[in-house]
Amino acid sequence: MKIKLIGSNSQLLKHTLVNEGDDLSSLNPEMVLTDTLLTKGTHSCPVIGGDWTFPSNVSKALGYDINDSLEVQFFVSKWFDLDWRSQTVLSIPLNTLMREGRGAECESGLASRYIHESPLVNLFNSKGLELSLNQLNYSGWVSISLNLLMGKDSPFSIVKVETGFPNYGWLSILEGVKSKASNWFSGEEESLRESWTTNLVFSRFPYPFTLNSKRCFVKGLNPQILKHFHLFPTTNTYKSSTFTESTLIGISTSWALTLSESSRRTIRPLRSIEVNQCQFRDDLTSFVSQVFHQIRGRGLAD
Repeated sequence: MKIKLIGSNSQLLKHTLVNEGDDLSSLNPEMVLTDTLLTKGTHSCPVIGGDWTFPSNVSKALGYDINDSLEVQFFVSKWFDLDWRSQTVLSIPLNTLMREGRGAECESGLASRYIHESPLVNLFNSKGLELSLNQLNYSGWVSISLNLLMGKDSPFSIVKVETGFPNYGWLSILEGVKSKASNWFSGEEESLRESWTTNLVFSRFPYPFTLNSKRCFVKGLNPQILKHFHLFPTTNTYKSSTFTESTLIGISTSWALTLSESSRRTIRPLRSIEVNQCQFRDDLTSFVSQVFHQIRGRGLAD
């Protein structure tokens, strides 16, 4: 099996595969360091971390009424490989550094769950989109970003259509894999455990204004924490010390049957990690609940 890995996401996924006991030499992951993602005929294997937005005019030609001036409040994602896999994921992103949507804009977290009886599932019933993805020989996540502003004959507006799974959702969704992530990528295991999955970005000041700062040590890590805390590749370990010059430290992921429990599990290890001037959102449950309540009120989630 081969997996195309884009940029820093290659190391994030490598961390997961190694922790699960996969032999990377047999998996043969292909480290692709490029932003040119949709070159015809290049993607004959899953693409992880490859986010590419279809231009508005292309999306409209595929049958989507795009309003790209709107903020992304939530999005739906589905795995494509010649055809769509059955599960549809609804995700609510945290796109600011501070609580309640305040502070600098950045990807700071995500909460995802599954939907079934929803008009949102039908968004992927576009023959034009399927044809385009097959012509591009694309295999991987596809996401459609949305806003609750009423659209024309619709209880929502479409902001954009893109490949990939934003806000590191491609990483946290792996919490739902019942065996190994490699089994799911290869199609041996087609369904994910249907629960809430969440993630939080763990950073330090002055992120997101700069990605580099003075070297700092990351203390408090242990094997139990590292099962669900994914260090960015800019973090180094020498003997028993972990250190970095980056302001991005890692991502905490978790799953549970309820949003509140998944959020609690995601936050818990971050409180044990010692980093000077660390930053992470602690309002995952309250923020996501408010948006999800509105989504449900429109009849868009079961």
